[in-house]
Amino acid sequence: MDILTGFGNLGIAITKTHVEQMEKMVVHFLMRGTHPLTFNSAELGVNPIAFKTSDYNALFEVFDVHIKDVDATIRKIPAINRNFAVISDPFNLLSYWLVHLAPIYLKDKKVCYRFQFDVMKLATLRQFCSATNNAWRHGAQHSVILATIANLTLKSDIIRLESWNLLIDEHVEKILDPNDRFYKKIIAAEPDQEFLTVIGENQTAIRRKVVSYANTYYELHKAGESMKYTSAIAQNAEGEKILAQTASVVESSTTSMLTEILNPNMFVHDSSIRLVSNEFSLISDRVLKNALLRFNESAILQARTREFNRVNQDKDGVTYIGIRSLIFAMSGTLVRLCRTKAVSMGDKKMVFKTIRDALGSSRLNDPDIVAIKRSIGVIIDPYNITRNEPTKLTLRLAVLAYIYYRLIIKMKV
Repeated sequence: MDILTGFGNLGIAITKTHVEQMEKMVVHFLMRGTHPLTFNSAELGVNPIAFKTSDYNALFEVFDVHIKDVDATIRKIPAINRNFAVISDPFNLLSYWLVHLAPIYLKDKKVCYRFQFDVMKLATLRQFCSATNNAWRHGAQHSVILATIANLTLKSDIIRLESWNLLIDEHVEKILDPNDRFYKKIIAAEPDQEFLTVIGENQTAIRRKVVSYANTYYELHKAGESMKYTSAIAQNAEGEKILAQTASVVESSTTSMLTEILNPNMFVHDSSIRLVSNEFSLISDRVLKNALLRFNESAILQARTREFNRVNQDKDGVTYIGIRSLIFAMSGTLVRLCRTKAVSMGDKKMVFKTIRDALGSSRLNDPDIVAIKRSIGVIIDPYNITRNEPTKLTLRLAVLAYIYYRLIIKMKV
């Protein structure tokens, strides 16, 4: 028996309901617990990530097929060597089989690709979690991880893309490229050995990225490089040189804030909304809350794409289209303003007053503040929460003030 015959006998059919369920599985996995702290950053090993048994079993449950039936099928296919765990694993084989089946049942090319992407991403997330947890069995020291990031070259994929989520997305996109040899082998699903080779090579590729990162970490850990990093000079996305200690505060606070923004139950606080809206007479609590909920929806949609980090540059200056890029800029600007004005980051009331004054000043010509104010308009104006121009301008400031308020609470210095 070959793979086409054996897995074909499982009788799996793909519907639009399956497409929606796969999307939910991926989103819920990325949002769970401390996962956003890893997947929305370049850090590894600091915050726990886990692909649970329930995640594994869910794939079989969604397609109403029993693991034992898949395993029994695998045993009947001579080409599958059960001594090799990766290519004989029921989850891996089912995942690639679903990618193979998708064009047969999903005639809309965009829907088909979205389904294939989510299936392949879930499989890659499992591989990624396994590789990461094997590399850091007892967790990683945050200071050494920051040193690791600082020592990786610009050619490194994680430095280029800035987050593991985007790195995994790029990996999946390459697999699903119609012109790629891997994709052609998955769609053909024969001969058996070619299909199995794709599973093994893709797992090796994602593991190699984690292992390379881990090797740098352990070299620096052995050499005690974390202390050296804290007094070094780092460089932000705009090329501005800043103290690495400041870079650490900006990175950690950005990651923490993004974790909150991606979860509406964490991000939208009625007490915080009342406090901030009291600063702006033209808007109500309800209007601000509506804007924040829409902002949360935008962040969730962007977090699955490169849009999350997008920055535009034109004659007017920088515009942060991506919400992650905006929050990073807001964090960096906040720290810089406080250092410039000699405001203690520990005095949170004074920190909030400093940034509130900067946002509200019509005479301040700080290019970073100007860019942040322009960017929030690009993001929230399309929500059409209000058509009144003065109220619209006030709402932009209120949303920024709210995010800064939540950011200041989280910032550790």
